Amino acid sequence: IVTFLVSLVNIFIFTTMFFLEFKIFNIDFPYTYLILLASVNSLSLLLSITPGSFGVKEGFIIFVLTSLGLSFELSILISLIDRAAVSITILILGPIFTNYLLKRKNEINTKE
Repeated sequence: IVTFLVSLVNIFIFTTMFFLEFKIFNIDFPYTYLILLASVNSLSLLLSITPGSFGVKEGFIIFVLTSLGLSFELSILISLIDRAAVSITILILGPIFTNYLLKRKNEINTKE
């Protein structure tokens, strides 16, 4: 049940992210479509044949958005903004949490 709850939180976060990405272009996209997009986005990570699902994730996003009626150009822009947002988040939070975990590891090792 914990895994299920984590998955729901993950889909909620991705849905919110896509909602904000669409708001950048003043596009009102139905919330159910955003949930579908977030779910497909999560599934694309399972089919990852490249590190970070680079290219695969964008292909899935573009395919779903064009299937839902969004123009090809806007679909590409949304997928690129999504990739940029995720990359910037990783680049900012990655070193912070790495530093935290290394400090914690050193504290545990010095206690032993």
